[in-house]
Amino acid sequence: MRFIYTEEQKAGGQSALEQSLISTVGGHGDSLGHRDYSGAMAQYRSFVGTCYTAISAIAKRACKQPLHVSRIKQAGKAKQTNLDALEPIEGHFLSDWFSEPNTYLSGSQLLRVYFESILLTGRGTLWVREKAIDYLPSHWIFPVHTKQQLFAYFNFQPPGYAEPIPIPAEEIAHCYLPDPANPLAPLSPVAAIGRSIRIEEALQVAQESGYRNGMMPGWAVKLAKVAGEDGKQAEWAPTLSPQQRRQIESVLGQRHEGAHQNRKTFILDGLIDELIKLTVSPQEMDFIESGKWTREQIFQAFSVNPIIVGEIQGANRASAAVADQAFVDMAVNPLLTIVGECLTNQVAKLADPRLILWFAPAVANDAELSLKRWDMLAKNRCVTINEIRRAVGNLPAVDWGDVPPESGGAGLEGLLGGGE
Repeated sequence: MRFIYTEEQKAGGQSALEQSLISTVGGHGDSLGHRDYSGAMAQYRSFVGTCYTAISAIAKRACKQPLHVSRIKQAGKAKQTNLDALEPIEGHFLSDWFSEPNTYLSGSQLLRVYFESILLTGRGTLWVREKAIDYLPSHWIFPVHTKQQLFAYFNFQPPGYAEPIPIPAEEIAHCYLPDPANPLAPLSPVAAIGRSIRIEEALQVAQESGYRNGMMPGWAVKLAKVAGEDGKQAEWAPTLSPQQRRQIESVLGQRHEGAHQNRKTFILDGLIDELIKLTVSPQEMDFIESGKWTREQIFQAFSVNPIIVGEIQGANRASAAVADQAFVDMAVNPLLTIVGECLTNQVAKLADPRLILWFAPAVANDAELSLKRWDMLAKNRCVTINEIRRAVGNLPAVDWGDVPPESGGAGLEGLLGGGE
């Protein structure tokens, strides 16, 4: 969708670096750095195993954060998410778009795949047009730079299309993580830790092959050698027919299989000479330790920890609170900041140069600390009674509750019990 505004309203201008980069672009439009985008499909295929666990944990947490539309109170001020400098806007059409973006995805679904794409391929792309926002996978769309402008337009080529379709840059919200070696191209986190991901995949393939191809009988039965016609013991055991083998297997199974037969004594008669215990598992190749190492490498690359993804062994309330705080500070909130700035520059500013789109920062889940905060706010009359009832007690609002609690009140305990 194209918004109408004057050139003077555009923030900033071309830097010397941007002008020099433009001068190197071919005359007929050049997808500069195209080969840096060509690995996106393979990166999407890496969305399995530990990589899936880490990325989905970040995306699921991030897509839960509310997306706000605000206006900077004073023109000319730098955009920021300082609440004192912002005027919240309720019911803005941008909020409606992102809550119901299209007919097949909900707002949280759209944001989740958008975040996942950024973490997988280093970039996420939304096609924003009137009354619809569509998510475009990274291997379907590529930026094009011209002699006049970087990211002048985007070539959209989904599967089955022989020729790309040009889309104006004004309709694309393109958020990417720049490569320090090339600011025009993305650096995918998955590509940065590709070796660890490939090692984990190789370990899993080898382990699966071991279980699928391995021969894992529990016991071998060695038959006794029999005497020959001259009364001397033969040098070989008798060869059994298939029916005789099934009979021996059936008898041994009935007498010794199952947990209730644990420690039951084997009796070796004249027919059975020896029982030989065979391996019960495939050769491990140190799968456990190697898998643990690669898992830790992937988790650390995405700033995710085992407690966040549900591992509770060795965890306690204190360690869980620290783990969640580190997760939101190092993984979730930085992603929300980057995406919020991209949506502001590429979507909100086209409607109004003073508009910004920003996500409410994720807050660590510490129930005890949260109660202390609400108790402090209640005693200092910083929140209304109804806000406390809804947030802390999950109670309905009351007619008299749109005011702060009385000064010097009893805190939360005195507010949540009455007024039904």
